[in-house]
Amino acid sequence: MKLAPIVLFVYNRPDHTAKTLQALRSNLLSKDSTLYIFADGAKSSATEQELYDIKQTKEVIRKEKWCKEVIIKESLKNKGLANSVINGVSEVLSKHSSIIVLEDDIVVTSGFLKFMNTALNLYDKEEKVFGISGYTFESNDLIQDKTYFLPVMSSWGYATWRDRWQQINFDSKSLNQQVFDKDLKDKMSFGKINFYDMLQQQVNGVIDSWAVRFYTSMLLQNGVFLYPKKSLLTNIGLDGSGVHCNKSDSVIFETINEIELNKIDVKVDLKIMKKFKFSKPKDSHTLKNFIKKNKGKIAPELLQFIRRKRGKTKMSADLFDDLRKTP
Repeated sequence: MKLAPIVLFVYNRPDHTAKTLQALRSNLLSKDSTLYIFADGAKSSATEQELYDIKQTKEVIRKEKWCKEVIIKESLKNKGLANSVINGVSEVLSKHSSIIVLEDDIVVTSGFLKFMNTALNLYDKEEKVFGISGYTFESNDLIQDKTYFLPVMSSWGYATWRDRWQQINFDSKSLNQQVFDKDLKDKMSFGKINFYDMLQQQVNGVIDSWAVRFYTSMLLQNGVFLYPKKSLLTNIGLDGSGVHCNKSDSVIFETINEIELNKIDVKVDLKIMKKFKFSKPKDSHTLKNFIKKNKGKIAPELLQFIRRKRGKTKMSADLFDDLRKTP
């Protein structure tokens, strides 16, 4: 079986990095795999503690021979997660036809590499399949199928191919315009995830996410991702140490070591899609919260207008923002 190179992105979390590498080494295929490790540089504003953590992380990645071959790439300057991933994946895919990607908080099970490599070989010629996920989203009902396709991607331990990666547009403003032109705003929600809001945050510079740009590009091309029935990894970065996750994020991980993989038709099963229709997140833009934050500043006429316009309890995010900006 052809083995794809593994790429790991690290920065300033030595303990997380060590656990990620130890789990990766436990995979049988690691002894035959090539591992690229991209270590980001320090920010100009880095504290002594942050500089120490970055140094410790670099010591961890050199501590052992984690795979058959380990190639370390260190950046002298801080690129940030999104640029590190985009540049690093592009660099490795200029030399290889496929790739398996991890970040420093993804602890994989022992069958992860086998699953990813098998799937990469099975769906190599299926242009509609943009990637393979080692993680599966929490569902309301049990999924019996060993693998299935979803029209969304996951950045927690994934694999893709050079030709699929080359189709990704990382220009968020261009993607946003295409979403507007094709009226896809209402189709960009999955479970509790609102990808449209994430895209707007990317356009406005609130976040810096390569993943939302990958997802949007995939959506515009009607692409899909392959998922296992149970996760082949755990994210240990939901402790406030990560860039995009914090302690309030809650994910249930029910993992599995091995999944027998057979090729299935490349299509989205609507029955499986329905299992991911979670309840919508609670709207934080409530009239009660708005009044509490702006006590004594809201004219009675404005309150009457809000109740008439949006009902007695909730406001839309757009209206909330307009009111917040009102002198």
